[in-house]
Amino acid sequence: MTAFHYTPGTWHAIVAPAGVAVLPAGVSDEMLERLWVSLSEGHGLGAVLESLTGAFGTSLRAIPPFAVATVDGSEVRLAVRGELAIDVV
Repeated sequence: MTAFHYTPGTWHAIVAPAGVAVLPAGVSDEMLERLWVSLSEGHGLGAVLESLTGAFGTSLRAIPPFAVATVDGSEVRLAVRGELAIDVV
């Protein structure tokens, strides 16, 4: 059983059939739209990371904190930056 929990806050969550991304307030609507498209179309973790590095520069240090989980069949790929954590159960 998959469980989702919601807590109000200032962060943005993008939820699509092929994945989930969480980013802090201040990320542009254009960036959120780009990530929504990548996740909705199932482009995978690489496309999401490419969208982030393309928007904030090629250095990972320039990217704001984020958490991303993408699903491809039975495989789940995760990427986290900053003080976020993903628990896998």
